[in-house]
Amino acid sequence: MAQDNKGNGGSNLTFEQQIKKFGEKQTNKVPKDYTPEEAMENGDITPPNITPKQREKINQFKENVKNDNPDFIRFVQFSRTEDPIITEFQFNGELIYYRWDSTRDESKRHIKRNMDTGERFSVHEDYCKEIVNNPKMPYITDCYKYESYEF
Repeated sequence: MAQDNKGNGGSNLTFEQQIKKFGEKQTNKVPKDYTPEEAMENGDITPPNITPKQREKINQFKENVKNDNPDFIRFVQFSRTEDPIITEFQFNGELIYYRWDSTRDESKRHIKRNMDTGERFSVHEDYCKEIVNNPKMPYITDCYKYESYEF
């Protein structure tokens, strides 16, 4: 695994040590019955219809990561039956904690499969070190478990 990170203060912490000192997470605090109206009220990003205010929030998060400023952002997509599928990114100044959660999707259509093991899951977590601002599709990369994730 990678040994250094631009935001680790020049120390030689391993990826595992950086993960252990990540701090309190702001993720997984959405109630079971979460509505599109609540998502909008809470300032969540609601694809596919992203508002100008939400676009600004996305840009601010990317800027904060670039400048090593802690931040948190939540994306909530809703299934046809309005069940939330939640993707959260929390940056602590060094690492980006990524959490994808489809446990509230009653249809079970949004369960993913681990490409290595074939195991099915509805919650996935990882830690990444960098956000790449690709104009076609921004992504986070240099991750602990996998190479990258769409942002």
